[in-house]
Amino acid sequence: MTRDEAKEAICREYERILQGMTGKAKRIKGAQSYICPLCGNGSGSDGDGIIRNPKSDSYGLKCFKCGFSGDIIRLYREHMGADYNTALSLLAQEIGIEIDPYKPDAAADQGSREQKAVQAPQSDYRPADDKNTMQTEKAPENGAQERTEGKADYTEYYRVCRERINSPEAASYLSARGISIKTAVAYWIGFDPAADMAKAPGGQGEIKFPCPRIIIPTSKSHYAGRSIDPNTPVQYQKMNVAGGSPGIFNRQALYAQKVQEVFITEGAFDALSIAEAGAAAVALNSTSNADAFIKQLEKEKPAATLIICLDNDEGGNIATKTIIEGLQRLDIPHITADICGQYKDPNEALTKDREGFIKSVKAAVVQAAARMQSGEETKAQEPADDIDIFLQSIQGDKYKPYPTGIKDIDNRLGGGLIKQWLILIGAEPGAGKTAFACQIMENYARQGQECIYYNLEMSKEQLLARSMCRIAYQSEKAELNALQVLRGYQHTERERDIINRAAITYKKEISPALIYNPDNIGTNIDAILKSMEDKAEAAEKAGKPAPFICLDYLQLVTGGEREDVISTLKRAVFGMKKYALKHNSIVVCIMAQSRAANSSGKATISAGRDTSNLEYTCDLQIQMIKNKIPGVIDFFITKSRFAAPDLENATPLLFKGAQSLFLLMEKMAGYKSASLYGNNSDDEFKPLKGNSPFDEDLPKPTKIV
Repeated sequence: MTRDEAKEAICREYERILQGMTGKAKRIKGAQSYICPLCGNGSGSDGDGIIRNPKSDSYGLKCFKCGFSGDIIRLYREHMGADYNTALSLLAQEIGIEIDPYKPDAAADQGSREQKAVQAPQSDYRPADDKNTMQTEKAPENGAQERTEGKADYTEYYRVCRERINSPEAASYLSARGISIKTAVAYWIGFDPAADMAKAPGGQGEIKFPCPRIIIPTSKSHYAGRSIDPNTPVQYQKMNVAGGSPGIFNRQALYAQKVQEVFITEGAFDALSIAEAGAAAVALNSTSNADAFIKQLEKEKPAATLIICLDNDEGGNIATKTIIEGLQRLDIPHITADICGQYKDPNEALTKDREGFIKSVKAAVVQAAARMQSGEETKAQEPADDIDIFLQSIQGDKYKPYPTGIKDIDNRLGGGLIKQWLILIGAEPGAGKTAFACQIMENYARQGQECIYYNLEMSKEQLLARSMCRIAYQSEKAELNALQVLRGYQHTERERDIINRAAITYKKEISPALIYNPDNIGTNIDAILKSMEDKAEAAEKAGKPAPFICLDYLQLVTGGEREDVISTLKRAVFGMKKYALKHNSIVVCIMAQSRAANSSGKATISAGRDTSNLEYTCDLQIQMIKNKIPGVIDFFITKSRFAAPDLENATPLLFKGAQSLFLLMEKMAGYKSASLYGNNSDDEFKPLKGNSPFDEDLPKPTKIV
């Protein structure tokens, strides 16, 4: 099919494609409307969404909010940040059509630009420096995608970029990703300080965003460019050369005679990470390349056993299934292996736990070799595939708990919170819900885990004032309160010194990884969910795990103009849960309790106000009940998806409200939970000695005068 015919066929199928991209929104004045993927118009009860443009031909689309106007191909390009040829190729795959071989000189709808030679700067790297590296002086060969990439030959460009790879900014980026210069050079990874992905044969030139990029060749006629500038807009961070579709990275490893096991990964940096661990790997460069990968193997079967380890997300799981089915049909030896543990992909695993990752890679190689010797390499993937994946998964630390930093709570939870969990925290006013959540998130930030805290009733300054009080007490036992911190005009010299020291500690230990109330988002749940997605995508593109999230609190979120409270809350909780699963993260939501729950003082799963059945969506529910002993808060587990709830036994913590801080009560021998259901005698809670049961726990405070 010609390119023009393909374009016509894609436009005819635009409604089905658009529905897959955005989800159906509603009908407006008899016209079918969808959520605009560019601005979100149509996601609530207000807004028209994106509809057929009444002033255009039958294939035209229009969003009256963001002003988009064009066909489905242009919409896909703007949504994905892709050039015309890439969008056309991927959409053609979506509807199952094949485009005739692409020729640059016949691309009437593209134009043509000549690739200019680039002069290489001085570099410490010289070809003679390479020792024992793969394909040292042989440029990447043509890959399976050459048919759609035209006849461009970027070999000389690759050499120039390769010469630059140990320039300071490129070396720094690679080091942060755990990749050595030696590995990068061996796989022809290069650096262009001002790469413009549109300036290539077949490029239309509309996308023009020159920026420093790591250049990743997949064949002589195709390469990908990854920006190393953190200010690069998301849609331009990772791009393919104009006129080309994503190729398979390091394809030749499939047929190397000395290679007995080859890992199949999703991204090039994942393949490079496995190379760092001493094994061979190829990268699809896109989950949409799963079918192309199988077609490549149909032409020429590999000599090695394949080890499949794509990303731990929905797209990776779908592509894994496609590949396994194809390998079974072709009778190609293969296994699946979870070498990432709790991390999203091999590169994250390498950077977070290099030693553990290398051990996992070696173990997978041993497992693949054992399967080959036993002759069970393909049979094991048939009916027992899910079980094999499960057994591999639990061998790693994928479900390793993340300590909250509050020992008694962590002990109760079996070590801490677990990724993919949605946690609900409920309590009556004044019981310390916000203080508890902030203390946990700040502890995670101290561990280097990025966190975002959306507080819908307090300003960033108020939250930071509480943090200063918390730090001042933890470090100096200074009893400041938030109002004292905020009233700078009244500070004594002593107060000012303590606050300044607390601020220095916050900037050093917490601020690099924790954001309170980002971008003045407000209370709209769609804006909050979009902010979360944007932050997660930015983190993952930078090779880091998605942020942990806290929403404080659920009953304050707002939805569409005519959306009822229950519907808004359901969307909020389901959206939060989806984020936790999709991005392998932890989400904490604070909820208000009903008046009946507050008055009864009982810890129940249905204590949340206006929550309908939402408590059943969460993985863990914690209720905080005020004890009869002043300052004591009892923590109950009212729901745990992986353990039975315990409504009889509480974990008590001392709450210093003025300092927004929870302290342990380990030395309260003989403690019993106070008046859980209002039936206990006050005599049961008399101090064992002294004037307070906390005499041995409380540090000596510093009086602020």
